[in-house]
Amino acid sequence: MAATETPQSKSLVCVTSYTNDAGKVAHRRSIFANLKIDATPVSIQAAGSAIFALKDEAMFELGTIVENKIVNE
Repeated sequence: MAATETPQSKSLVCVTSYTNDAGKVAHRRSIFANLKIDATPVSIQAAGSAIFALKDEAMFELGTIVENKIVNE
């Protein structure tokens, strides 16, 4: 019995860095769903950079979450 994975959805994860009220650096994570499954890393980075340009916080990290469907063949 063989199993295969098929991508079902992709989300953009933006992590921002800011200084909290106590003066310590903290991170905030925002997730944006419904990226195209076949979106390239370059286009994802461009979208993330555009989002960070609208925020008052600095970009710390950019990533994706991919959900796969596993089916038996």
